[in-house]
Amino acid sequence: MKKDTLKFCGIITIVAISLFTIDRLVGVVGEKLTSIYPPSSDFGMIHYGLFDTENEALIVGSSRGKLHYDPNILADSLGLDFYNIGNNSYRVNMVCCLINTILDRYSPKLILWEISSTDWLITYEEPFEEYYPYYNRLPYVKQMYDEQKPNWNDRLKMKSNLYCYNSMFGKMFHAYSSQKKNENRGFRNTITVSHMKEVKNLYTEKKDTSTNFGNNSAKVRRILDRAKEKNVQIVFTLSPRAFIPKTATEPAYREFLKIVEEYDVPFLNNEFHPYFLDHLELFYDKWHLTLEGSEIYTRIIVQQLREHNIRVLEGDKL
Repeated sequence: MKKDTLKFCGIITIVAISLFTIDRLVGVVGEKLTSIYPPSSDFGMIHYGLFDTENEALIVGSSRGKLHYDPNILADSLGLDFYNIGNNSYRVNMVCCLINTILDRYSPKLILWEISSTDWLITYEEPFEEYYPYYNRLPYVKQMYDEQKPNWNDRLKMKSNLYCYNSMFGKMFHAYSSQKKNENRGFRNTITVSHMKEVKNLYTEKKDTSTNFGNNSAKVRRILDRAKEKNVQIVFTLSPRAFIPKTATEPAYREFLKIVEEYDVPFLNNEFHPYFLDHLELFYDKWHLTLEGSEIYTRIIVQQLREHNIRVLEGDKL
């Protein structure tokens, strides 16, 4: 009986050591793979933003930030090294994690932050999965996940590299084998076809009365405080969409405007820009611009930045 017990304990020990070794090995391999990921993919752009950006000016935000701001036009017009690290479905929580991590590494001169009232709301699961590999490597990623998943069993699972990389290796390999190095300053709008050409009327948006902001307001304030300490200029932007203009009375929008006024942050609001409302063919869908639309809009942003005298170089004005 004693021999059987010792044998069983020995097997358990061997299995535990084997699993631990495999788990550590997965972490080493996974970390290496993410470090060579091409930033032309969304996952690669996450890694580039978290670890590799050294650019003077950055564009952040959701898919609208990703698609609506051509960093090449901005760089050529304003004389700054721009890079677009916007990504699909990025809400305030994820952008704050990204900016905080960047500010831990260096201080860009300018951050253009595409933000809308819906970005404040916590109404559905954000795409955290692509951040899982960084849970044990970056404190702000860990904080973001732990706030969304407060249960101890969820946090315990994240200690395992096998769990963190479980569903990512397939995506990583596919994207790596099919993507090329992004030599376009992170710009990924290749949309040339509009689904709006036959649309005759603007869309009507249902009023959103949700106040489920979580602690997003506090996070944005913290970002603005850190940016001021590090002499980083943040400019909030809101790009066009094909909706009927309305009075912004939603709680989320009022909360956002309160912070803009409190911190005196430049806010370039083009949500209902008349030119785009008169040219629906410049929209791919009701939320996103085509490549042509983004080029026209970016030139408008260049002019607005100049008009606002945004200081981005010591002693210089745009």
